[in-house]
Amino acid sequence: MSIKLQWCYALVMMTYSGLLFVSGSIERHVRKMLDSEVPLVLLWANERPSSSGEECWLSEYYAYAPTGYSRYMYRGAADKPPTKPENKDDRNKALLELSVYSSGGQVKLKAHVGSGSMPKIGGEDTEYTILYADTTCFILLLPEKLKASPVSCVAWVPAHTAHFMHTACRGAFVRLCPACKKTTEEPAEA
Repeated sequence: MSIKLQWCYALVMMTYSGLLFVSGSIERHVRKMLDSEVPLVLLWANERPSSSGEECWLSEYYAYAPTGYSRYMYRGAADKPPTKPENKDDRNKALLELSVYSSGGQVKLKAHVGSGSMPKIGGEDTEYTILYADTTCFILLLPEKLKASPVSCVAWVPAHTAHFMHTACRGAFVRLCPACKKTTEEPAEA
């Protein structure tokens, strides 16, 4: 009986430590990207937002904040990209205070709008679940209050890696985004 309990304890500890390692590495990768002065760009989502056409999103480091990180979020379009200074006006800009933490075995990103206004970010405080992260990307699951559009998952990457294939990230996106799971699990019509 004692050997059986020791074996079960060892199995539980290995599983638990594996979960901690995965969430720890996700948290570490996201923190490193948020703390970098390299801008982050929204590379892809599971759907194109129907109401807004093709939007471009850019996040730039502003400062370290007591809660984590302060970053400016800019919204643009294909004809007015947020990478150009003349397109970074106050109507399309918000200062976000971001924090990354673990809760219940999941890694979360909490966004607080410090100044500016961007309804698509989610208002005052919005909590996103981080589904995946590696050194060049992280995938966010949008909270229910932002799911009025068909978009439910987004992938952010450092701007200098936007031309990369992001093979591991794309695979994780299809595997982990609930909206993608639905489309890949549906049987093909005859």
